[in-house]
Amino acid sequence: MNFIPKEDEQLIQWLRNYSFHLSILGVELGITPAEIASLNALIFDVSTDIIQGRLNNENDKREKMMEFLFKMIHKMKNHPLYSESEHGMKLRLV
Repeated sequence: MNFIPKEDEQLIQWLRNYSFHLSILGVELGITPAEIASLNALIFDVSTDIIQGRLNNENDKREKMMEFLFKMIHKMKNHPLYSESEHGMKLRLV
């Protein structure tokens, strides 16, 4: 998914935007409140770890967050109400 930034500072900004809009649009696009809460908690933890320099190659929390994130993005993009121009732009999935 090439719309997700590789560089940490840009990734944090992207994750914050995604997290904000996920809380608003997620249920509409088939994401359960429990999934939203879990993903937002992971996003917060990983972002905090990146900022504080606590993530390293031995810590797989970032990888787990990315796997969960990809799963939720796939679920939303395949939802019948998903629109690139509306949801994709807000969630920065394009």
